[in-house]
Parts: sequence; structure tokens; C-alpha cells
Amino acid sequence: MPIDFPKNADEVLNVLDLIGTLVFVISGSVTAYSKKLDLVGAAFIAFVTAVSGGTVRDLLLGTTPLEWMQNTIYIYVILSGVGITFLFKGWVRKLRKTLFLFDTI
Repeated sequence: MPIDFPKNADEVLNVLDLIGTLVFVISGSVTAYSKKLDLVGAAFIAFVTAVSGGTVRDLLLGTTPLEWMQNTIYIYVILSGVGITFLFKGWVRKLRKTLFLFDTI
């Protein structure tokens, strides 16, 4: 099965947005786990971390409904990121500096 690469700038931006969302989810999850929160607490913190920036952006631009409410892929990315972080806590903690770099970008 061949990989379908993005064909235009909008598709590239969407892929980068999803990657950024995943990084925010992992960052929020790692922070939640370091504060000794359980899986539900970590999922909540990760969700808020992942969608808050885009929500503020959409509200300031007057874009309604919000992007993460229109496209369910964001919910799947958030749940996947929480699951990845939960299953691979030790490995993800080792990547904390790398995640910080991507979080900053």
C-alpha cells in the first residue's frame, strides 16, 4: 500500500498542525504524569494543552465552529498521544528535551 504524500500547501499545513497537536499532547501528558495524575487526569491535561492554543486562535479570528470540533482527527490524535505516553512513559521522559524543542517551535 503506497503512502499518499501531501499534494499542496494546505495538506502540508494540516499534517504539521496534527504533528504539533501530538507534541502538545505528549508534553501535557508527561507533565501530568510527573505531577502523579492518573490516566483520566493526564488525558484532561493533555486535551487542554493540545486544543487551547488553536481554540484561542480560532476565537480571535472569529472562526466558528472551532477547528478541533469540526475535525474528529484531533480527538483521535489526542487519545493516541495519551496512550503512547502512558504505554511508553520511560522512553518519552528521555525525550523530554527534544519534545521541549518541538513544543517551542
